Amino acid sequence: MKRISILLTSIITISCGSQKSHLAKNIILNTHFLGYYRALTVEQVLTETFVAPLTSLFKGLSKTLSKAKSLFEKIYIFVKKVLEKLKNPKQAMRELFEVVMSLFRTKDPYVKKVDNVIEELEKNKTKLDEIIDENGKIKKLHKKNYKRYGNLGEMVADAHWLQIKKWSNGEKVNFKLLHKPVQDLDDVIVKGIDAIYQNTLFKPPPPPPKYVINEVKYSKKANLTKSKWKAKISKTVTKSGASQMMEEWIEYNLKSIVLDRKKRYDILANYKKTLTGVTKKGKKVEIFELSDDLKTIKKIEL
Repeated sequence: MKRISILLTSIITISCGSQKSHLAKNIILNTHFLGYYRALTVEQVLTETFVAPLTSLFKGLSKTLSKAKSLFEKIYIFVKKVLEKLKNPKQAMRELFEVVMSLFRTKDPYVKKVDNVIEELEKNKTKLDEIIDENGKIKKLHKKNYKRYGNLGEMVADAHWLQIKKWSNGEKVNFKLLHKPVQDLDDVIVKGIDAIYQNTLFKPPPPPPKYVINEVKYSKKANLTKSKWKAKISKTVTKSGASQMMEEWIEYNLKSIVLDRKKRYDILANYKKTLTGVTKKGKKVEIFELSDDLKTIKKIEL
């Protein structure tokens, strides 16, 4: 219990600042003796341990008042588990640390950027079929000019993958980008692999995969079937000697993204093919697993 007290003090002091450290000590004073509350009900323990000190704590944190309810609910669930199972205190403290820190964690800068782009599209401040030229005049794009649509799709896909925390089987994941992401709707289109993600939490055997090689497709139509999404993958044979997302095509195009040979070999030995479909001006994202031969496609919830 001493370890629990020390870690809780650190978490609350970091989250609230040194000026609130006396409140942190007040909370720890109660939690330090959790082991002696077994004769009381869970509600009584939680009231004496968390409600009063947390109420005082939140009075001094105007910026986090909106999160107070969520924080208490999560702590309530956690403490209930601790009271039921005190056999694994290390795991319990890891869970509490994640719960508390998640409330104060800021969004990834790239995700924020993409959120702003989507917001501007919703408010019609930005449009996918027109641009402002060098003279400040609005210029309508040719109906076959899909650059903005394609760039939006890649930006939304990357932002989505950065926020995925669990694979379809429930295992924890954390993806980082190994490619240079699109920064603007008017970026020059770069042909080849759209995205490579590395799962920094990978533990063999998969799933989840260690790497994901992702093809992004954007559709103006909101509801496409699996076969319609698959049909968007180009069957044109390129300089690689193969078509889009085939093994030879991936190996050929990987060289321009990952310069380190060892890293490339590791990716080629441990990757999963996916297709991310984006619609509704970035508001809808669907992810599909692709078989090695691209003959089958399976939707996965991520």
